[in-house]
Amino acid sequence: MLGAARMGLAGAGARPVALALPRLVWIAIALALTIPLLATSLPPLVDLPNHLARIHVLAGLATDPVLARMFEANWSLIPNLAMDLLLVPLVQWLPLYDAGRLFVAAAILVPVFGCVALHRAWWGGQDAWPWISALMAYNALLQIGLLNYVLDIGVALLGAAWTIREVRSGPLAWLLAALWGVACLLSHLVAFGLLVMVAGAGVLVRDRSSPSRLLGQVPLFAAMAGVPAALHLLFGPEGSGVGGLDLAEMIRQTFAHGLPTYLKTRVKWLVSPFASPVAWLALPTGLLFLAIIGLALLRRRLAVAPAAILAGGTLALAFFLLPAWTDNNGLVFQRLGVPLALVAVAGLRPSLPPRLAQATLTAGVLLLAGQGAATSWKWHDQERLLRDMRAAIAPIEPGARVLAVRDGTSPWHVEPQEGGAQRMLFGSIAYTHLPAVVLIERNAFFPMIFAAKGRQPLAVAPAYASLHQVDGHLSLTPELVEAEHYPPATEPCAYDPHQPVQCKARAWPIRYDYVLRLNAGATAMPDHPRLRHVAGEGFAQLYRVIR
Repeated sequence: MLGAARMGLAGAGARPVALALPRLVWIAIALALTIPLLATSLPPLVDLPNHLARIHVLAGLATDPVLARMFEANWSLIPNLAMDLLLVPLVQWLPLYDAGRLFVAAAILVPVFGCVALHRAWWGGQDAWPWISALMAYNALLQIGLLNYVLDIGVALLGAAWTIREVRSGPLAWLLAALWGVACLLSHLVAFGLLVMVAGAGVLVRDRSSPSRLLGQVPLFAAMAGVPAALHLLFGPEGSGVGGLDLAEMIRQTFAHGLPTYLKTRVKWLVSPFASPVAWLALPTGLLFLAIIGLALLRRRLAVAPAAILAGGTLALAFFLLPAWTDNNGLVFQRLGVPLALVAVAGLRPSLPPRLAQATLTAGVLLLAGQGAATSWKWHDQERLLRDMRAAIAPIEPGARVLAVRDGTSPWHVEPQEGGAQRMLFGSIAYTHLPAVVLIERNAFFPMIFAAKGRQPLAVAPAYASLHQVDGHLSLTPELVEAEHYPPATEPCAYDPHQPVQCKARAWPIRYDYVLRLNAGATAMPDHPRLRHVAGEGFAQLYRVIR
């Protein structure tokens, strides 16, 4: 066990914020976290339908001629493969939606287990304190649907805990370290960096008094970091590396919009680990964390692991200096809020008097139960959306081209009447990628399918390539009249927020077979001679494009 920088030693009458938890309680926490997954077959996590559509294509590409006409496999060592590698084989045995829920369950649970394991590696014992990370399991990144990354945060913390817990040496340890590094790299480059950085900080502090022992860990880290990096250079997608990044330019971009905007966005994403599918739970959850830390600090009973200061300080520096976007990826600094919070929880050891400790434990249990119940109720609304969607898309034939649009006035935010499973973090819509269901259930083409070069092991076939738009938002229904007159794009295009009409929607009467209208009724549907309503009522309606 490592030493600690303490704000005061825990004396008589004080103990860790909660007692050691029996294993039965671990199981209860895991059940409480996964109960909402029983409320719906497709959790309303923004990117999830699109991910599952890709799994459906990859699993059926070799046997389905319709899918083969629309897509091509494009496998390489992409740092975004965890879901593809795990679910493509699994869906041969399980229904796709069930396999997807299992993956979401792993993304919910593994970061919590990683936080607990890292706390034990730094402190020993079986304190209940790190289990408070369960209240961060439904964080903003999970709600967005960055499932590979969220899962790999937990895998990275578990790998760091394994490295720190005892001195590792010998060929078997080096092999395991290399495999752990490869596993993290296959999920996300940032999570791979998290593994190496947290493990390195822990070993550096643990062995700081023994240079020879510290030197003996070099082969372990050479295997953990060097083997995955070499594999990525040799077998990764062309042009996907990080070479040529201009750090000064990235920092300039960070402050490009002025100090007020900078502070607003950093604070918003600093509290993103406490975000919940049920917005009103975020405040009491955050207040509970602050109360425990504050009370322990006031009583001079807060201990901090030195390695956590080193690792957390590095993460915090990156969080406050990195931009929101790079040339080929988004959500850069935003990704760091969750691992920063988990490392902080793992590195702290607050102590409180027994009654106060029991009170905070009770408050945490009540919040966890409330989150599970309220999220289940809210997610159950997703089944209504799916019923409306399935009724609308039933006439679509395999191979058809479907343009999805959305009634409303804002491309990113929900309308006042929208709620339930339609609303997500910061008032954004949760069903941006729900139209990918047309690919899963009707083998029809959805223009926003995740098939970007160097980011997914899937490519759009040439016959459909000009329809493909990488990411973005759903086109608004009122834009159809304007989009009709824009010339079509001739090649795949990236989302451009400055374009009044997104390229996927241009010249839609000659490029698409159907228009799928979501949030129907919020605005008037254009009375267009080329559109004929064929199916659906309520949330989703389908229109045939007449040629």
